[in-house]
Amino acid sequence: MKQEPNYYGIIPAPVLFDDNISCRSKILYAHIITLTRKEGFCWAQNSYFEKVMKISQPTLNRAFAELENGGHITRQLIYKPESKEVDMRIIRITDSTYNQR
Repeated sequence: MKQEPNYYGIIPAPVLFDDNISCRSKILYAHIITLTRKEGFCWAQNSYFEKVMKISQPTLNRAFAELENGGHITRQLIYKPESKEVDMRIIRITDSTYNQR
């Protein structure tokens, strides 16, 4: 029998009651929070979120855009040295109501 992950996500009031973001974006936010607990940021790729949330790339892109435009997250691309190739993306929670560490 496959064991499901055993964790929970938090959606702070500023995100929960933000009428400008969808319910799916709020769930993505909670998932990002669970992934930031260890290092203070999330580095999961889009393919991971698409798989666990069972959503398409365009839907995921809209959810990220809603959270970023609302000031709830930031995304930073880290490039490989001497290259324009992306090495990793870092997602950080920016809401001051959520204490990451």
